[in-house]
Amino acid sequence: MKSKFINGSLLAVSILLALFLGETMSRIILNPVDNGFVPDSADIVAIGDSQTFGINASIGSSWPAQLQNMSNKSVYNLSLSGYGPAQYFHLFKTKALELNPDQIIVGYYVGNDPLDTFDRVYNHQAWEKLRNTEFSSWLADAKSDTLTYLTANVFKTPAGALLNKFHDWMTGNSILYRLAFHNPATSGLDFAPEDHSESKMYTSLVLPGKNISEVFRPVPTAVATEISNKKVQEGLRLTLQLFKKMSERSKQEGIEFTVLFIPTKEMVFCHYLYNNRQLRHSKAINNLLNNERIIREISIKYFMKHNIDFVDALPLMQRKIDTKKLYPPTYNHHPNDKGYYLIAKSVFNKMQATNIVAK
Repeated sequence: MKSKFINGSLLAVSILLALFLGETMSRIILNPVDNGFVPDSADIVAIGDSQTFGINASIGSSWPAQLQNMSNKSVYNLSLSGYGPAQYFHLFKTKALELNPDQIIVGYYVGNDPLDTFDRVYNHQAWEKLRNTEFSSWLADAKSDTLTYLTANVFKTPAGALLNKFHDWMTGNSILYRLAFHNPATSGLDFAPEDHSESKMYTSLVLPGKNISEVFRPVPTAVATEISNKKVQEGLRLTLQLFKKMSERSKQEGIEFTVLFIPTKEMVFCHYLYNNRQLRHSKAINNLLNNERIIREISIKYFMKHNIDFVDALPLMQRKIDTKKLYPPTYNHHPNDKGYYLIAKSVFNKMQATNIVAK
């Protein structure tokens, strides 16, 4: 009862402050990376979605903030929840280059970035120039497809999870809300259903001997990564094309450009999930993992062909799952402070290997 009162009070206060101060002002004041001031320059600029913004992390513990601490280089975080590669490209051109960085790192979350790119380009007029004419014709003729059906019938948020969805949206769009709910005093508050076993949307992996107790919601991510679907294929083509544009422009400006692979939660635990028929949604989990592997392979081959530098956070995260809790105790697929630390560490290790920072 006390927890609900605290939640309600913090929510009310954060909304009132946002209304009176304005969200733009609060974002400037409370930016955890630059201490409230937009600098004239930065050594490193990070661009990405909620995985780079730092949902679930205490303030200042996103991977860009932790990379700043490791490297002793100034890191400016240009990320925002809900963004995708089309917005990354826009931020790259209009904001990142203005900071005259030595390096630009773009977070690549395979779990939804290709589909986000498709949605942005084909459903918003501002990105019309990026569209493929032949694909636009196919899209106009296609009344429905598997992805449309699944999104409408499987990806719907259950009534009991509306608070979770609101919490995630507020976390990604309100610095004040994030400050209230993602800090040492409140980070343990759980917004997920108390009993995940009662919901058909979730599946749990409990391995007491390995200190693993995780909750997953694999169906939406399986839908978003379904590489046999033409929309995901087109989104991936556009995503890789945008990375190539950013890499080429960076080389022209003498800037190091790096793509950072950020894995899905399911991929981090794939050794325990794949072909585990005892789990609910085992088929969706297998589809998700197979599709993520395919998207990663296609992306890596493309990056190598076009000489685009990349770093992968997956190996280090997989090595630590038996000893560290990398995610909160809910279905939320964003890492916690420890998970973001390993993502930052993966980047830092690459920087050391390429002599960007001293060993």
